[in-house]
Amino acid sequence: MVIHHGKKPPIEKYNYYEKFFSNAEKVISVSDDIKKNFDSKYKINSKVIYPLVPFVKSTETKGQLRDKYGIPIDVNVICMVGSLKAMKNPDTLLEAVANMSDLERSNYKPYIIYAGTGQMLEYLRNKSKQLGIQDSVCFLGFVPKEQVGEIMKLSDIYVIASDFEGTSVSLLEAMYNKCPIVASQVPGITDTIKDNECCFYPVKDFAKLKQCILSIIQNKMYSSKISDAAYIHFQREYSYENVLNNYIDILSK
Repeated sequence: MVIHHGKKPPIEKYNYYEKFFSNAEKVISVSDDIKKNFDSKYKINSKVIYPLVPFVKSTETKGQLRDKYGIPIDVNVICMVGSLKAMKNPDTLLEAVANMSDLERSNYKPYIIYAGTGQMLEYLRNKSKQLGIQDSVCFLGFVPKEQVGEIMKLSDIYVIASDFEGTSVSLLEAMYNKCPIVASQVPGITDTIKDNECCFYPVKDFAKLKQCILSIIQNKMYSSKISDAAYIHFQREYSYENVLNNYIDILSK
């Protein structure tokens, strides 16, 4: 059994979970936080194996990729990757950019890309118009996982704004691609990336999110420092070969 449930176990389904766990050969958690929550609740000793996939860097230049996706070349692209639903807080990014002054938007040219679709898509379209920033927002719709690396390369900042996560694959891909990261400081995310590897902000705090975005745009040395540190962490901790070997070891028994 592999647990991807990001929150604590649902109380009303306790008996179902308990029966599954007691009959499983092995229980696997996809993050340290999930292991902590489920091990304590069900008195199990699950094994942490991250939900990794092999990543590939794009061979095209940033300029070529922006041309391919119709993105202006002279803007600072801030991307969010994944489903557009409430627990991901995609609207916080709109609020952060709208909260910038006219001078800040003129000088730094923030440009939001949403790579994904979901129940909040039309809400986000309408909200961007209400905030008067619709010309600085692009909805790419569903992007196949094979192309997510292209989005990371054409972007200047990756934002993950969730209420919680298991182990976010898009976050790992941002680390792999050395895309500077801004992240909500919540369980699952803080288990994956450390303070010196990204700019953390309190979840849903769009004013602090704005400050993080501006600090990365304004300070190229800081931007390079955190993206390099995140990449080193990725190479050390998130090897796809280790994932394969862990599953082979379990299945061979």
